[in-house]
Amino acid sequence: MIRLDMDIYNQLSAAAESRGVQIAPMTREVLKDWLASRVNEVAELRQLIEQLSTKVDQLQKQVDAHSGALDYQAQAIFYCTQSIAIKKTTDIV
Repeated sequence: MIRLDMDIYNQLSAAAESRGVQIAPMTREVLKDWLASRVNEVAELRQLIEQLSTKVDQLQKQVDAHSGALDYQAQAIFYCTQSIAIKKTTDIV
């Protein structure tokens, strides 16, 4: 990954030099170090995004499971109250 970005750096450096811009050797090293640190930061951010995505998927599965359980409980309560209401109306008659 860093190699690819060093290639990009070299292309940018060559483009600058083709326009007559000279980059001092010390500046080159600073730029290479800076670019390498940015690459590492991007890699870390990608890893964090993947971890967060996995966690979101896990939480969504839990929410779906709880939602299904609540639907089942709501249906059970509905049928229980219906049977109680039917029993009361038959007791009254």
